[in-house]
Amino acid sequence: MARTKSPDGDLFSRAELLRQLHGENDRELRLEAEAARGEPLLQALVAAAAIISYADGRMDMAERRRLIEAFSASPPLDGFSVADLAEELAYYMRAYAYDPISAEARALAGLGTTVLSPGHKQIVTEMCGRVLAADGMVHPAELGALDRIQKVLEVEEAR
Repeated sequence: MARTKSPDGDLFSRAELLRQLHGENDRELRLEAEAARGEPLLQALVAAAAIISYADGRMDMAERRRLIEAFSASPPLDGFSVADLAEELAYYMRAYAYDPISAEARALAGLGTTVLSPGHKQIVTEMCGRVLAADGMVHPAELGALDRIQKVLEVEEAR
């Protein structure tokens, strides 16, 4: 426990300082808990984005930059840093570089086992639409990837 001293040594001032310190700790714990609850959403979003981005065989740097911009502008991801996003994307970049077929299979399996609310599933499908447009053109393979994602998430097609 951190030692606190009031500037004037007053016991009541010290008690107020301790209450403030505990209040700050409680807020930090609540924020961490909210981020932990949102982590499956982040992982699902990044997995879906990777599936679509790599469907045409590659993800160039411009597409990756636009993808990060789209994620950064997304209100549901306010609690996550760009570093969190970059870390998740790096995992998929390595996996797709090694074996694209098994990387997609793992990403789809991860999506299928992630527990998401209907609202979160909607957020994932909306983000997929942004990812489709991130590289400037929609490839037929990307549309096929979107269909696979929607089937795994058990959502209606929104075309």
